[in-house]
Amino acid sequence: MKKLLVPTVILLAVIAAAQQDNPPANVEPMDQTPIFRVKVMARTTKAVNYRHRGGSTTVDLKGTTLLPEAKGKAKVDSKAGRLTISVDLSNMLPAASKFGGQYLTYVLWAITPEGRAANLGELVPNTDGKSSIEVTTDLQAFGLIVTVEPYFSVTRPSNMVAIENIIRQETKGFEQPIDARFDMLEGSQYVIDAPADQLPSAHAGPKDPLDLLEARNAVAIAKAAGAAQYAGDSLKKSQDMLDRAEDYLRRKQGRTPIGTAARGATQMAEDARVLTLRRRQEEKIAAEKRAMQEAQAKAEAEGDLVRDYRIVAILTRPLL
Repeated sequence: MKKLLVPTVILLAVIAAAQQDNPPANVEPMDQTPIFRVKVMARTTKAVNYRHRGGSTTVDLKGTTLLPEAKGKAKVDSKAGRLTISVDLSNMLPAASKFGGQYLTYVLWAITPEGRAANLGELVPNTDGKSSIEVTTDLQAFGLIVTVEPYFSVTRPSNMVAIENIIRQETKGFEQPIDARFDMLEGSQYVIDAPADQLPSAHAGPKDPLDLLEARNAVAIAKAAGAAQYAGDSLKKSQDMLDRAEDYLRRKQGRTPIGTAARGATQMAEDARVLTLRRRQEEKIAAEKRAMQEAQAKAEAEGDLVRDYRIVAILTRPLL
């Protein structure tokens, strides 16, 4: 029996040494890993397929509970494979900022039957609540909505739908109207890291141009999302363009140069924000994958340890 104890002790020592040399990997708690905090909601709207149609047709536009008095129409003309959309709206009151400090403007969207949202442009109502826009699109089947947004260059509609199209019985379309289901961002998404009352627009002067307010907020929102770490080059370009717009304002260079620089800053800031969210998501997925691999390796190591202990138990079992 004493002869058997010697190799057993040696085996136990080898196992202990192996545990010290290769300790189980520590899995980082998930509350310390980057979190991709995007709340997505779903909604449906009516879409019409205008494909292969000549001439023009019209759909009505009607306000939702956000803008119950808003109304208008959209005329869709088919020309050489492209569609021209002319939108006229009235009673777009109150101003977008009344819905929250993060909101500054209205954006027109085309929603395809597959749920893709295309930003068609910004709607800026005058003091009477009237607004018009004419745009072209390669899309052939879509519905139209208007949402309340923090700036004109957003890449996905918010859930603040203010106006949507109403299909007339006489609306001409290649097919019957179809339901288009699409995703929207919850409005609070933009102020998760930048509270609305801390955005630059909350402390702006009464005569500051809307384009400049949007640019200031866009850059601030991108910075709060972490763009300095994940999209530094894009953020720097947006900041440079914003600084140029601010300089034009100080030197009273007029609305056109201010607006051109400010809109460039807004677009670049949105690119930086979207790139940041994408890279944060990739980082989160990679962290989860590492955690799973480390947990699996730990489980396998513990399984090997149990097996080794069983071998020791068998070796040290008294012989009958």
